[in-house]
Amino acid sequence: MNNAGIAGVNKPTHEVTEEEWDYLMAVNVKGVFFCTKHAIPYMKTRGAGSIINLSSIYGIVGAADLPPYHASKGAVRLMSKNDALLYAADRIRANSIHPGFIWTPLVRALARQQGDVGEIRKSLDARHPIGHVGAGRYRLGRRLPCLRRSEVPHRQRTHDRRRVHGPVTKPGVTDGR
Repeated sequence: MNNAGIAGVNKPTHEVTEEEWDYLMAVNVKGVFFCTKHAIPYMKTRGAGSIINLSSIYGIVGAADLPPYHASKGAVRLMSKNDALLYAADRIRANSIHPGFIWTPLVRALARQQGDVGEIRKSLDARHPIGHVGAGRYRLGRRLPCLRRSEVPHRQRTHDRRRVHGPVTKPGVTDGR
């Protein structure tokens, strides 16, 4: 499972420096690349494997903030799709997970940068159809067995894009389908 990410700078694209862009891509995209690159030979030797890449809802839809972050999470989504096709014959699955907001220290820090944390939390809660963002105690691992299990037929799990905390988008309209 590839689960690394930083939010990076929050400024318009034309103000992002090359260094800021490269730093974020080195963590969010290159990290996934290197983990996958070095895991594949072992999976090929075993005759099967499962790669699970944690992306973000912002790997599917955009917003008017954090341009490098959104681009990086879109890259993770497409890397997963490509690897699913590329390694399917080797019985290696690749999937990406796209959670909505989870109230983590990273999200809290971003809220702090923007102003009143309580008001920002209320605003984020209102954007979710279930009425709130995911809690910090939220455990993604409990939602992943269907992507990890070897007994489920391979064809049923190759690039199965999952959102694990309720849609942030209206299905079929703004979610990239």
